[in-house]
Amino acid sequence: MAWTFHDANARPIFEHYRVTTDQSRGKRYGYRHPLKIGSGGHVEDWCYRKPQGADSLLYRLPSILRHPWQELWLTEGERDADALVAAGVLASSHHQAAGHFTEAQAESIAGHRGQIILVVDRDLPGAYDAARRYDLLRAVGLPAARLSLVHGRVWRRGADARDHFEAGHGLKDFVKLDIGLMHDLASQATPADYTDAGYFGLTPDELSDFRQHGWQPLTQSSEGVGVPSARASSGSTRTTRERK
Repeated sequence: MAWTFHDANARPIFEHYRVTTDQSRGKRYGYRHPLKIGSGGHVEDWCYRKPQGADSLLYRLPSILRHPWQELWLTEGERDADALVAAGVLASSHHQAAGHFTEAQAESIAGHRGQIILVVDRDLPGAYDAARRYDLLRAVGLPAARLSLVHGRVWRRGADARDHFEAGHGLKDFVKLDIGLMHDLASQATPADYTDAGYFGLTPDELSDFRQHGWQPLTQSSEGVGVPSARASSGSTRTTRERK
């Protein structure tokens, strides 16, 4: 299973893939980008690492840019975005799962004029991720009036948009959430919550950073527009904190 990420000119840049393993987790994720493309666009050789600039790209970015006035649903993972597209809406996701939405990704859709709905996974890492996405979008100038948050109706820890649809629910069944609640929940998230939710592979440095800083809300610039804290604006290049 793989998801292709394109740049603003619709050129394929890299794939984010998932493979089944015989390890306890049963799956792992990785990145690859083409080194050599043959006739007919067939990739003859791959480099199995995340390419430079990958953290600036959102899944299905060209589609977003082609429909600037359309309602956009932003999720925590590509499979959730695919489920929403199958339901008939414009949808996208960052890669690398909870906590890895970047300022550059927010800037790539700063010109979007439609409503943006942030889909929240039902766990503390999901709350952290939603608060991060919301605040970074506010920081690049998107007004609060065009941002909203929802979660699905599957009442299970870690449940996401795909679970919502697989349980027989539809677009109108998503439950609206308050950003204040997301900030409150995000402030409670700990490294253990990430581990318990299946986000394995946090390094000692990442764990120490999380313990020291936890959730950091936006600061205020002199113009009164929120700007990300140093932690919020930094994009990790690691590939292991994923569970989807």
